[in-house]
Amino acid sequence: MPVFFASSPGKVVALEDPGVPANTRLLNVDPQLDFQSHRSIITRVGISQNCNFQLTHAIGGHVYVYVFGDRVGSLTITGIAFDGLCDGSGSRHGIEDILRYYQQHRLSRRTDEVEITIGRTPIRGLLSDLNAATLDVERKLFQFDYVLRHVPEIDD
Repeated sequence: MPVFFASSPGKVVALEDPGVPANTRLLNVDPQLDFQSHRSIITRVGISQNCNFQLTHAIGGHVYVYVFGDRVGSLTITGIAFDGLCDGSGSRHGIEDILRYYQQHRLSRRTDEVEITIGRTPIRGLLSDLNAATLDVERKLFQFDYVLRHVPEIDD
């Protein structure tokens, strides 16, 4: 959990609690998206998966369903980027690192997939979108969303 200080807007410190009895990892993202190098935290993960189908309504109230498999889904990673760390390390705002990561790993530049693991379930996707906006001007915070497109696995 980030801790904010009124005297240093946009600065954050990460407090690790080694006394927690069991530390389970729900989300594992690309190791290049760590807190120390990006001054950002992930606050939300959303996933969308859809079937590819057609419904046809016929005379007499009959409905016909035609199924064509699955559609490409999306995985959205939302986070907050901070101005810097309380120890003064780094000269860039965290959103600059978020932009840089997108530029290096976006679909039009990188042909291999980014892997995100939710619990023990890996999801591989292509980084297609980045949305970023000011969250709190006074505290110098940005919110960002990465969107990855993932192709569903084909069942045998």
